[in-house]
Amino acid sequence: MSNCHACTKSIPTTDRQAINCSVCRSRWHGVCARPQPVDVEKDTLSNWRCEKCPAPSHDTLDLSTQRFNAILAQFSTLNNSITTTNNKIEELTATITAHSERIESCVVEIASLRDDNKFLKTKIVTLENELLNMKSNANQIHAEISDRISRERNILIMGLVEGNTAEDLVLANDILSKITNGIAINNIQRLGKVPTDGKKRPLKVTLASFEDVLSVLRNKSKLPRDSFPTISIKPDSTPAQIKHLSELRKELQTRLEAGQMSDATSSNHREQLQHRDDDRPTNYFIDSCICCPIHKEDAADNSSISCDRTVGEAARQYLRSAKERSVF
Repeated sequence: MSNCHACTKSIPTTDRQAINCSVCRSRWHGVCARPQPVDVEKDTLSNWRCEKCPAPSHDTLDLSTQRFNAILAQFSTLNNSITTTNNKIEELTATITAHSERIESCVVEIASLRDDNKFLKTKIVTLENELLNMKSNANQIHAEISDRISRERNILIMGLVEGNTAEDLVLANDILSKITNGIAINNIQRLGKVPTDGKKRPLKVTLASFEDVLSVLRNKSKLPRDSFPTISIKPDSTPAQIKHLSELRKELQTRLEAGQMSDATSSNHREQLQHRDDDRPTNYFIDSCICCPIHKEDAADNSSISCDRTVGEAARQYLRSAKERSVF
């Protein structure tokens, strides 16, 4: 319950004649209301103003309109700003996308450069190792050349009965005189320890020149086998030469067994080897025959031995070139 704003009397809540000011919200008796409503319609009563609350002036409406227009302008500016911001965001998105693509490309290039760098490092290490090997090989080659030079005037007489130095010298001179004339012996030496099982140590014979060695090796087939059945003569090869020839024998044997050199020719190696242009003795090559390792030692000691195994011309040429490269 409230009091009337005009008469200050209480207004029952059930009074349907009472009205409220739409501005100050004061309550009035219907008969006390100033000014009186022009009609009693609900919309009119809801917008009624008491005499203390004047109706809004034209200036107030203009101010409200201005404020509304200002708000609209602010909204328009804000909308433009949002549009500009969206455009900038799109531009930044495009820029970021482009940068991302470039970054991905750079990542791929970096990975490729890393691989190249790794390859180059490996290559450098390989080249360094090769350089070290070359230096080591150069030293080995120098040592091998020196060793070959020191051996080039030597021959080895195999199967000679053990005796003292004087007896060995007499036998060596006798053997060489049967092969060729005018060969002088500078020195002789038995190789290895004195045997206790009856084996015969090789006798190293040092001649005056390399030409004398060649002459003996080329003519050693002239040594009569009936007088010297167990004697064979070989060059004084270095360990590297012996190893190389052994590897060549194994390689050619493998090729022959695999059928890579199967063009059959003569069954007698000696007859084929006698056609060499340098006229070197047959036994010189037969004693290192890699086609028939079973017969090689016998062939060196027996000029009449023959081999029934077939061998191609390529195999014979392979043998000849190997001997020429490795022995001398």
